[in-house]
Amino acid sequence: MTLNKSSPDILVLERVSVNVGRLQLLQHIDLRIKRGDIHAIIGDHGAGKSTLVKVISGLILPTSGTITFDKHFLWRYSTKQAIKLGINTVYQDGNVLPNMTVLENIFLNREIRTPFFLPDNKKMKAIVQEVFHDLDISLDLNTLLGSYDFAQQQLVELARIACFPTKFLIIDEISNKLLPKAIEKLHYIISMLRQGGTTVLYISRNMDEILNFANRVTILNKGRIVETTDISNIDKLQLVQLTYSSMTRREELEQNNLELFYLNNFNKSLINNVPLPLMVTDSKGFIVIMNRMFEHLTNTRHADFVSKPVEDIFELQEDNMSFPKKNLHNFQKHHTMTVTLKQGLAEKTINVHMIPFVDEDESFMGTLYALSNREGNNEFGQVMQSGDAGRHSRKMLAEVAHEISNPLGIMLNYVKLIATEHKTENIQTHAKVIEKEIKRIKRFLRDITETKETLQPSEKKTCIGDIIEEVALFLQPMLETNQVHLDIDGEENIFLESDPDLIKQVILNIMLNGIEAMPEGGELCVAVYSENVEDQAYSVIEIRDSGIGIPSDKFDRIFEPFYTTKDTEESCGLGLSLSQDIINQLQGFITIESRERDGTTFHIFIPSQPH
Repeated sequence: MTLNKSSPDILVLERVSVNVGRLQLLQHIDLRIKRGDIHAIIGDHGAGKSTLVKVISGLILPTSGTITFDKHFLWRYSTKQAIKLGINTVYQDGNVLPNMTVLENIFLNREIRTPFFLPDNKKMKAIVQEVFHDLDISLDLNTLLGSYDFAQQQLVELARIACFPTKFLIIDEISNKLLPKAIEKLHYIISMLRQGGTTVLYISRNMDEILNFANRVTILNKGRIVETTDISNIDKLQLVQLTYSSMTRREELEQNNLELFYLNNFNKSLINNVPLPLMVTDSKGFIVIMNRMFEHLTNTRHADFVSKPVEDIFELQEDNMSFPKKNLHNFQKHHTMTVTLKQGLAEKTINVHMIPFVDEDESFMGTLYALSNREGNNEFGQVMQSGDAGRHSRKMLAEVAHEISNPLGIMLNYVKLIATEHKTENIQTHAKVIEKEIKRIKRFLRDITETKETLQPSEKKTCIGDIIEEVALFLQPMLETNQVHLDIDGEENIFLESDPDLIKQVILNIMLNGIEAMPEGGELCVAVYSENVEDQAYSVIEIRDSGIGIPSDKFDRIFEPFYTTKDTEESCGLGLSLSQDIINQLQGFITIESRERDGTTFHIFIPSQPH
């Protein structure tokens, strides 16, 4: 059996399965690799990636199914036959021999010989030295490879790839063991080989690498193909969901991926119900979500614009064109700009806040667009009034994001603990923490539409000591990870007639601030006591860290909204500002004492209530 000469596919797998006893490693794999592509394979541990590599490279035989490569039907072929056909593999565990020289490793089983059948070392060295020069590799060709560390040994693998171009190259998860410079060299080599006609099957769990480098991607899960698509058709969020949440039934998703299930559904619910005109795009600038207020204001329908570019909704004003990047979705820092709406309002000039969001690796994932009024646009104000929008849209939006980030982060920590826990009672304890945080999110969503200038006393008395213990439980994984010792002291049986969730937000924000100020570990002390200030009785919560302190030139601005002392530009600096807002509404105040490189102490003063 041969492929049609005009076929764009160099490799075709049809119904390929691999079984070991009752264990199904691959199940009915149907896969086509286009000639000249860089085709990525991604999947979690145990997805079947390595098994697929071994089947294609001839290392193991499939239980059933057919494989066709470059017009040849393959049946019970070996690795030697695969190499002869033009299929070469670089394995994640390496296939170099430490007891041989660098030169011998590169030309292993491929020695160039003289007419007298002797190794032509001069010619082989000339070939390798040219490749080493192109790749900026400095290794002695006559030194035993075992004398070099793993990263340098991998450079020899890369040089071998460059020295011997092939029809079909399989690279099996080696980038996670390479240094950044070596990864750059790997990408450079692959790009050069592709220009020469080599097809590359690239196995990796690095999503950013795949999105930036490959043409197509196949997602494996539990030995099955979940999806095969062009990279241009998928973004990182979708790739994460398909790779780690690809369950066939909703019940499996809820049971095995509880965190992602809640996060995905919560995000959609949040965007739809926030009383502000919001739109979300993916990393490529295509529309993912429009909420009801945005639809109302722009006279659009989400269903008509989903997956369309943001430029279909509005465009930049001429006075903004001084920015080096003209496309709206290319702004990867927070910007407030004037745009022209292509739909909706008669007065089409409006302001838009563009707020990028990133993942835990600081990789750009998409943009949140929030519309706000521009001076003189009366129609916008009327529409917003009819929608009962808040007075401070940008701050409210950021506060929502900030206050949901905390419980989601706590939930993530405890989901990870559950995944590694063996004791039933500990799993139940962790699950209760997650349940509490989900309920806190629900209460927060319920309350964000209410306008409250002054917080009303709670009907239920709140014990500060209980709240501190609960926050300490929430932060336990982070405290252990960051090697921060927590000490709690003082009069823990002080009661307040205040919403416990609000007090918890304040304590949590400030304790998180302290932990982040101690990247190399340290002491975090929390004390509770009573104090009179100007004939007013206050309950005082003291939170003291031994961290880097607050620089004197930033001290006066610490409570300003959107101001942050953190180095990362993604931080919105809402934690302390929001905490101060809450305490002010409780008729209290916060003071700070700090010396640079010598820690920071926060004092939270809340008026005492009789009990």
